[in-house]
Amino acid sequence: MNDLGQYEEAMENFDVAIRYNSSYPEAYYNKGIALLNLGDIHCAIKNCDMLLDTDQIIQKHIIIKV
Repeated sequence: MNDLGQYEEAMENFDVAIRYNSSYPEAYYNKGIALLNLGDIHCAIKNCDMLLDTDQIIQKHIIIKV
């Protein structure tokens, strides 16, 4: 849905996914992308932070790149 430009509907689906599994990193990532496309940078950053909190592999990759 992100690819189709249906960001509001996509975010609702990501919220449902997060409610069922709060450590589902793809949902936080995709919700962050949708929020960026809607111009809500603050909430997009918040979702990216939550993504980092849930996914240890991504944290390691970021640390290696830094």
